Amino acid sequence: MTHIRTKALGLLIGLAAILTPASSLFAQEDAQSRFDQGMAAYHAGDHETALGHFRSVVSAMPDSVVAVELLHSSQDGILELLVAGGEFETFAREVLATAATMTNDVIRDSAAAEADAKGCFAESYETRARAIFALSSKYGPFAAPPLVAKLASPSEEIRLQAVYALSRLGTEAVLPTLAASHSSHVEVRMGALMVMAEIKDGRVAARVADMAENDTDGAVRSIAGQLGYTERAVDLHYAQAWNYILADEMLGLSPAENYGVLWSIDSSRLQSYSVPTSAMALELAKYHLIRADELGHPKAMSSLAVVYANEAALLQGLVNDGQDYQEVLAAQRNAALTISGADRDIAMQGALQHGMQAASIELASMLG
Repeated sequence: MTHIRTKALGLLIGLAAILTPASSLFAQEDAQSRFDQGMAAYHAGDHETALGHFRSVVSAMPDSVVAVELLHSSQDGILELLVAGGEFETFAREVLATAATMTNDVIRDSAAAEADAKGCFAESYETRARAIFALSSKYGPFAAPPLVAKLASPSEEIRLQAVYALSRLGTEAVLPTLAASHSSHVEVRMGALMVMAEIKDGRVAARVADMAENDTDGAVRSIAGQLGYTERAVDLHYAQAWNYILADEMLGLSPAENYGVLWSIDSSRLQSYSVPTSAMALELAKYHLIRADELGHPKAMSSLAVVYANEAALLQGLVNDGQDYQEVLAAQRNAALTISGADRDIAMQGALQHGMQAASIELASMLG
């Protein structure tokens, strides 16, 4: 299947809701007024006057607070300018760039995300569309938990609306949805499968094929089998692991997606937990290799040793920088030692072939 890394307005990576302090209210009103005048001139075909107003907006937009408020109140206009090209696009991008300075605390505000997610289930299509846009721009992947929870709703309409909202998050929804696909709740797994079908991201191939072959529910197996992934799950898991290890441009983990969190699911409750951002891709590779080994891939364990060694080398660097990862580092090394010496020897050769010097040193020390 064609790999499409969709993203709900990828230019909005990291935007979040910010309370506007009183000191910014005047600047916000001034910027909004000038923007409205600019849009009026733009729609009237007077582009020179419009550009003059938009240039003045930049001077009236001193900080990210004002930019975020302008974006939230005028998102349709910003999007219109974004696709207009030329200086209009440049202005829209400047608004987005200014707005994109915010804190992790705001992105990860689960209570706020849950409150905002209610709009995704409103009667009005326009209200739902705006709510989905706001969720994506404010919370990125952290918008997923309240939507995943609705996949367990007894109402089919609510479940379908949740599927639609999650699919509109684009790439941001990939990792949370993959986690949701492991739910013990069959409706949640089915919903996650439908989301993965809509997103069309090649990194879900291994999981979809796995569900087609091994899910405990016949309906899930049937639908997963219709999504066009014809390779064996074991081979897809192994291949995807190496896509993460080698940072494949299309099927790896991009820096924009790396929030330093992985996801777990308990029925319909999706939760995130933190990992070092530098270890994210390796942790994802680890999952695929462990599953590939369970399914019988002969090279999974030697590749897993490469992952453990790379992560140990990475964590050693963090420890050397004074960060508190000693216990995690010890756990990685101990896990590597559970792999056979023959597989670790193969791993060391593979690490050398791929130019992974630090990992090969780690593996050599284990063999010694």
